[in-house]
Amino acid sequence: MEEIDRMYMEHPLLAFSFYTHVQCEITRRLGHELLTSLETAIAPDSVDATVLDRAYGQFWLWVLGAYEITRTMSHAEACFSPAVAKNVLDFKRRITRLRIPFAKQEYAGRETVLLGADASISGIDRQKRDMTFNVRGDVFSARGLVADFDALISSIKPADVLHRHGWRERRGIS
Repeated sequence: MEEIDRMYMEHPLLAFSFYTHVQCEITRRLGHELLTSLETAIAPDSVDATVLDRAYGQFWLWVLGAYEITRTMSHAEACFSPAVAKNVLDFKRRITRLRIPFAKQEYAGRETVLLGADASISGIDRQKRDMTFNVRGDVFSARGLVADFDALISSIKPADVLHRHGWRERRGIS
């Protein structure tokens, strides 16, 4: 029993959903692989386009994964403490601005507006070894988003997971 308790203490999302936990672990691992690719691709005096292309692909998949995880969690906000539910929703709203151009190659909104280069890298920061994307004036840093997602998931403590995914309050009875 101690082993199971330790597992839930180390991985609180298991109490919410095994699938969400696994998806988080894979997405976080992909984020760390992306950071390694950025380290390799971007040097102070040059950029390796082949490795940067791999980093772009990793980031594209990472954005889709991080969005879907936070979408699932935000739809189940009653399963989390109010602070975690708010942080998840805030992150989801932020990443949505980038996810829609990445996934649909169009802007968010009811009318279909095809995008130009917004799913393309808009900047390279050689000092930070980072790439940025500009979507209608909102600039997104690959490193920044990966770090923010890691911080969000790491901030979740066992007491923050109030219910399993799929839980529904019925007539005030939990």
